[in-house]
Amino acid sequence: MPTLIPIVVSALIGAIGMFMLDPRMGKRRRALLRDKLVRAKHEASDTLDDAAIMAGRMRDRAMGTMTEMKNRQDQEAVEDETLKERVRAEMGRHVTHTRPIEVRVTNGNVTLLGPVLQSEASDLLDAVRSVPGVKNIYNFLQVHESAEGIPALQGGNTNQS
Repeated sequence: MPTLIPIVVSALIGAIGMFMLDPRMGKRRRALLRDKLVRAKHEASDTLDDAAIMAGRMRDRAMGTMTEMKNRQDQEAVEDETLKERVRAEMGRHVTHTRPIEVRVTNGNVTLLGPVLQSEASDLLDAVRSVPGVKNIYNFLQVHESAEGIPALQGGNTNQS
């Protein structure tokens, strides 16, 4: 039985040789094989590139998460005026009219007063809550379904504070 394996291997090598070196179709078969090997090489390269990009993104996210956790842990008390400016900057990304909203900060406690559209109120509160240094939010906002009849909410985008 052990002598059968070399015979079978030799027969396979011979059959592959005849198949690839056939004078009539061998050139076409070799070209197809070459094209398939080149394609497989490119696909493997693309897969490795994608994996490297994904690994880099995962590393960056992990580093960002670790830094964020460290910052929250080591968070020093932020000055009220600095925190107020951070809150106002974040508000500008979520609210159409920031000018009529008054922001007061005392020891990390943020008080919001003024008119805001109902469609923007929950985003505003979530955004303010996410600002580093905010301990509590006191919501005294006047929520309106539409800007109709509210002069402070009229006009275009007035994100100036």
